[in-house]
Amino acid sequence: MGTNVTRNAQAAAERMRRLRQRRRDGLVYLGIELRVTEIERLVALGYLNPNDRDEPQKLLDAFYWFLDRQLG
Repeated sequence: MGTNVTRNAQAAAERMRRLRQRRRDGLVYLGIELRVTEIERLVALGYLNPNDRDEPQKLLDAFYWFLDRQLG
């Protein structure tokens, strides 16, 4: 039981370190869900290759690119 408590404490400490680093970097973490129609719109606008629809990292890159172009 002591090992699980130690692992949980280490995991919690790591999450806190990441949170503090994001804050220092001026970032806020958001977990989002994209609708299929939104993914299709990223494809239609040229931000995402149609073959990459099911690739989480490619979707994330496309979404960041879209946000940078629209908000940046």
